[in-house]
Order: sequence, then C-alpha cells, then structure tokens
Amino acid sequence: MTQDGAIVSLPHDLRVSFARYVVYNKLTCVKRYAIQRVFRERKSNFVHPRELFECAFDIVTPNPGSLTADAELLSVVYDILADFPHLDGSQIKIKLNHTELFRAMLLNCNVTDKKTQSELITLSHEAVVSKTC
Repeated sequence: MTQDGAIVSLPHDLRVSFARYVVYNKLTCVKRYAIQRVFRERKSNFVHPRELFECAFDIVTPNPGSLTADAELLSVVYDILADFPHLDGSQIKIKLNHTELFRAMLLNCNVTDKKTQSELITLSHEAVVSKTC
C-alpha cells in the first residue's frame, strides 16, 4: 500500500499488461522483446516478494491463420541457442503445442504424409522437438 492507503501491485508476468496495451490501442502488427523483473509472493507475510527475471517475445500479426509468426519465434529461439555454444551438448528441448506447425516441421524433415499422421496421433496435444531437428 502507498502512504495514502492506495493498493498497488507488482507485475506477476509480462503478458497481461502488454495484451491490454495491444487491445486498448487496437494494434495489429507489432513485435516486442522484453526482459524485465517480475515478482512472486513469498509464503510469509510482510516480506519483500521474490524478484525474478522473465523474458517475453511477442508477435502480434494481422494474419492469425498464418504460421509465419510461429516460424519466426522458432528461428529466434534457435539463433539465441546458437549464440551459446557451451549449451550445444545440453538436452535443450523446444515444446510445440501447435499441430500444424509440427506437421510442417515433419514434412520439412522429409517425413512422409502417412507417417506424419501417425506421429500426430501418437503425440496428440504436445510435441517435444530437440534443437537438432
């Protein structure tokens, strides 16, 4: 609370305020990278909250059906990981929850359409793809 008794809150994540900004300003095409502090409540009362750094990469596009933004996101993640060669032997995984994007990746890796269907059925909702695919 402020000295005047007004309630204030600290950001819990980086998405909510950005989503409000996009809606209020009717933005249809914007990209943003943000690395900022977010806060989490501690179990004991009257203690300074935990501070964490969160990174967000958001793409707002006028074409919601297009996979271009999804592909760009994967490209950015790959480029970031490539800048850290000491992570090369690590077990880094990228989780995808977009079936059409996963299908496109399988087709790009020369997996036949028949095999793609069986892979999609097997993985159903969540697909995990390693960095080396």
